[in-house]
Amino acid sequence: MHRPMLLAALLTFASGVTQAQTAPPPAKGVVPITYVGSNGRIGVGINDDGDVNGEFLGFFAHRGHATGMVEGWYGQGGAGGLKLGWHWLWGGRTLDQVIADPSGASVAKVFAAVDRNVMGDRKASLGFGWERETWFGDLYVSAGLTDERLVDSRTRVDVSTITGTNATGRPFTQQRTLTTLTRVFEQAYDHGLGARFGRFFEEAQLRLQAGFDREWGDFSSHQNTFSLGVEKFIPGTGHSIGLSIEALRRAGDFVLDRSDTRGLLSWRYDFGGAQAYREVQPYRDVEVVTEVEVAGEPQLMRNEVGMDAATYFKLDRFSLQDADASQLDALLAALKSDSRVSRIRIVGHTCDLGRDAYNQGLSERRARAVAEFFASHGVSIEEMDVSGEGESDPRFPNDGEANRAKNRRVDVSFLSVEERSVPGETRIEKRSEWKREPVAAPPAWIERALRNPAAHKRAVDVYRFEETEQSEQLGPQVLVNRAPLAVNDSATVDRDASAASIAVLGNDSDPDGDTLTITTVSAPANGSATLSGSSVLYTPRAGFTGSDSFTYTISDGALTATATVDITVRIAPPVANPDTASTVRGTPVSFNVLSNDSDPAGEALSLVAVGTPSNGSASFVADGVVTYTPAAGFLGSDTFSYRARNVSGAEVEGRITVTVTAVPPRALSDVATTPYSTPITVNVLANDSDPSGDTLTLVEVTGARNGTVSFSADGSVTFSPDADFFGGVVTLGYRIRNTAGGEDTASLVITVSPPVGPIAVADEAFTPGITPVEIDVLANDSDPQNLAIRVVTVNRGFRGTTTLLPDGRVRYVPNDNWCGTDLFTYIIENSAGLRAATTVIVRRIAGSSASPGAQAKSCSIQ
Repeated sequence: MHRPMLLAALLTFASGVTQAQTAPPPAKGVVPITYVGSNGRIGVGINDDGDVNGEFLGFFAHRGHATGMVEGWYGQGGAGGLKLGWHWLWGGRTLDQVIADPSGASVAKVFAAVDRNVMGDRKASLGFGWERETWFGDLYVSAGLTDERLVDSRTRVDVSTITGTNATGRPFTQQRTLTTLTRVFEQAYDHGLGARFGRFFEEAQLRLQAGFDREWGDFSSHQNTFSLGVEKFIPGTGHSIGLSIEALRRAGDFVLDRSDTRGLLSWRYDFGGAQAYREVQPYRDVEVVTEVEVAGEPQLMRNEVGMDAATYFKLDRFSLQDADASQLDALLAALKSDSRVSRIRIVGHTCDLGRDAYNQGLSERRARAVAEFFASHGVSIEEMDVSGEGESDPRFPNDGEANRAKNRRVDVSFLSVEERSVPGETRIEKRSEWKREPVAAPPAWIERALRNPAAHKRAVDVYRFEETEQSEQLGPQVLVNRAPLAVNDSATVDRDASAASIAVLGNDSDPDGDTLTITTVSAPANGSATLSGSSVLYTPRAGFTGSDSFTYTISDGALTATATVDITVRIAPPVANPDTASTVRGTPVSFNVLSNDSDPAGEALSLVAVGTPSNGSASFVADGVVTYTPAAGFLGSDTFSYRARNVSGAEVEGRITVTVTAVPPRALSDVATTPYSTPITVNVLANDSDPSGDTLTLVEVTGARNGTVSFSADGSVTFSPDADFFGGVVTLGYRIRNTAGGEDTASLVITVSPPVGPIAVADEAFTPGITPVEIDVLANDSDPQNLAIRVVTVNRGFRGTTTLLPDGRVRYVPNDNWCGTDLFTYIIENSAGLRAATTVIVRRIAGSSASPGAQAKSCSIQ
């Protein structure tokens, strides 16, 4: 309902913009002003839904070249937002530097904002802006700050009947109730990227900007927003009216409305009113006092003189400034005077900035602007020669902005007749003249840019998604009874058999596992059939042979099924039992296959056929003897069949298996002897042979005890006795194989000789007087097998005592009051437990009694 109102407002704005852009320039003498903004602003807006919101904008910490910014808005239902920003002249430039040289100046902006919609969804935005004299723009990112919000839920209940089978395979029906709960959520878009671009139209005092936003969420949700905004500033009042329009395009798994349009009509007011505007170029009036000579009684004289004038333009501009118009005003009188005697030549020029073709056109437009100015003030256009020289005729070198500004000009020249008088006596007079000169100030667009906040998408839009939860309730299972399955049977009965039992239920079944019973049996045509529990007893008619049949019916207690039993009444065939035989490679073998066969009626059997073996040939005679000849080189099992027949003509087939083995090699046992703890290697194949001359290989050695065994295929067997094996016999078994696979076994008997005892060598020691002495008795003892030896027994000396020390030495302590020699014996033992004994002689070489009162005696070596 608000869309027509929005369209009408937009048309009104478009009309206003057109009128503003085509408005005539200010009247002569009127200083043009432009909007630059103030340090505070408020505003009120109404959107297309009729909701009203308010906003404020303030600037703080203003430093001339930089300022801080705070902006906020608040709408109905708690929607709102807050933005903080900082604006500054880019590149570290100051206002004085920009005043001196405004070229290349730009204003940078950064901001951070938080916005909220009426449902409490929030997002944060962070952006960077840039503004030049002719355009401005900004780029920003956004992110949602709030979690999902439940907006709706709905429940659906579906009731159906399902079928199935239970764990035992029994079919059943069951009522199924499926409850589906769907929850609907909304959430601010998770991420966003946006851009704004616009321009301020100086003459129209109008700001126009366009934007694009892309926002993403889960479940393939995204939204594109195209925006257009226009704001018209009412000069000198502080008021402005704005209109913004947003067109939205949404997509996603759960989107409802894929497109929408929003509009906002706003009014804003800058505090200070007219102070939000300033002159485009500030001027001041300056009194200039000059002294002039006044001639007395001049004599009138007429001369033709040439007159020149020039007016200057800003970079890339061709419209006249107020100061230039004032200069041209001074020429109007001369141009319109009768004293002008030539045509008026108007030539436009540019500096060297820009392309040649562009500068040529710009110089021509500047010349036409001056010509139109003269024409608007009564000078005939027919008397003017208007042209442009581009950058080809500079008056000054293009080596800096100051000289380039002088080359951006239009030259006006013509001839006029000047009447002058020759002065008589002159006098000096002071004359006062007021002139207007520009005041140094930064360009107005810079002040406006510092107070123009970078725009962003305030609206917090959401995407929708759903979560589904299902619960299932199953009623009791109602079992379904299925009919039993009766499968046809067949049986073979010998002629004149008596009550042959046929288990007809053996292949029948009930899918529900119910117990089956036989309820009825039909009468066969050539015999009789009676029930016997779960079987049927069939008796053929006497002497009958051939085919017969009957039917039977089974029941599971509720449902029934019927099947047929086909009977074959035959003459009883003979019985053939499997036969086996064996032979060696290349050797035929004969055997009687009928010797283990029989006939139930005792009839004689004869052999009537023999099958073809796969790996040999077979022949037979009727009495049952089969001769099998293996194929050359064949080894293994060969199987073939034979057929036997009784006198009545009944036949039976039997199977024959013949095993063909290789001629085995001959293995002879070996013997060997090795000393204690000494490995021995024996080639056991050295005395073995093969009748066919095949190569022999040793494949296995067994029975290792009291040592370790290793062997190789060439017949080498190495036995290493254990260190604690002190002699005895070890018998090893081994197995050999020829290239045909024949094998034989033999033994290797190894005798390990026991170790010999250690060698104990007599020792001699000396002691002075009664001094004890420690004797290393093992120092000269040894063991032939390098076994470890130790002292196990030390006997007492005749004239002293002995003690066996832990390290194997013997401590001898002599008694008092003796001279000469003493001796004692000791016994050593190796790790095999073998022992040896020897004697230690101790000689007392000198000394005195250590006992109190004992007499000293001299000793000499004996």
